[in-house]
Amino acid sequence: MRSQWIEVARREITTRGRTKAFRIVTAFIALAAIAGPVVAALWPESDGALRDVQLAVSVDVDNAFIDRLDVLVEGRLNVSIDTVNDPSELERVVASGSADVAVLSGPELFWRRNVDTELDALIRVALNQAETLERAQQAGIDEQTLTSVLTPTQVPERFSNPSDTTNNFRDAITFAGLLIAFMVPQVFGQLTLMSVVEEKSTRVIEVLLSHIRPSSLLAGKVAGIVVLALIQVGLLIGGLFAGLALTSAVSVPSSVWQFIPILGVGLVSGLLIYTTLFALFGSLISRMEDASQVIMPLYIPLFVGYFVGQSAIIGSANSLLPRILTFVPLTAPMLLPVRVIQGGIAPWEVAVSILLMAACVVGLLRLAGRVYEVTLLRTGSRISWRDLFSSMRAAN
Repeated sequence: MRSQWIEVARREITTRGRTKAFRIVTAFIALAAIAGPVVAALWPESDGALRDVQLAVSVDVDNAFIDRLDVLVEGRLNVSIDTVNDPSELERVVASGSADVAVLSGPELFWRRNVDTELDALIRVALNQAETLERAQQAGIDEQTLTSVLTPTQVPERFSNPSDTTNNFRDAITFAGLLIAFMVPQVFGQLTLMSVVEEKSTRVIEVLLSHIRPSSLLAGKVAGIVVLALIQVGLLIGGLFAGLALTSAVSVPSSVWQFIPILGVGLVSGLLIYTTLFALFGSLISRMEDASQVIMPLYIPLFVGYFVGQSAIIGSANSLLPRILTFVPLTAPMLLPVRVIQGGIAPWEVAVSILLMAACVVGLLRLAGRVYEVTLLRTGSRISWRDLFSSMRAAN
């Protein structure tokens, strides 16, 4: 019995693993995974230079405005100021694009098309402060004292959870892992379904069932396709960390090393669950034209788990919905790794989630094996769920 499903698995691996498409995709994944961190490390970074702004000012504008503007823009903008005598020349300079804005007497601002909100705010504050200085002088208030009062206060900032390179890397790894746990079961689940439908439509299944029990055929097919999937995912993850090791550009946080094994457990569980389900649903049809209607329900938990996982990365991974879906075997492969890397998940939650996924795999394999016994030799129109249950009761 055991040797039968092993032979089927070996057949799936050798047959599909030797195809040109599989080899090309596998090579591309390995090269892209290694090249990604290397390219990111070599990509030129911004030099942090301030934005250049050109300002044209009428000769009639008070010099106090320029002095106040110099203080306000320090550390924010690199402003170059040209003084122009003729007001019409000011408008021409702006219209030609030689200046971003002109400050005319009045005061009045002349923009070419759109208002630069940051520059506009700084200019208006400088104009108001210059006017305040003039009124203070008229009132007999010392200019030096008033200038010290009007000088902006530098307010430092602190963060309880700063967004640094390490946290950004952790979030990037989490999003990548979530995408893998979401996409891989779909891709290889569909491959399983196509294999089942192809064998039914070409009558190959009749030859196979004359030598192999349906449950062994199912177990071997699922095992072989899961191995192929893990080969590609292993190359992806291995290539990624090889690229990081070559560059040494990012410090890998410790939570990532907890995330990788849990992601592996979730990925294997998700592959076993969904390839079994796709094989079960594929046994109900004999034509690929009927596949889209049959397998549509399988995408619902996949998309739910994916979108809730995204919200858990951005928000709280320990809110009620992610916690509940961690214990649902169809969504746990995506939610469990996310909650582990985000922190706060209890060890008993991890253990229970893994046990539930394992129990689901065993239960689905047994159920799909029974379905196989009554569906694999039936061709033609799609088998309805009512007919399936009636056939399974009759078989008992």
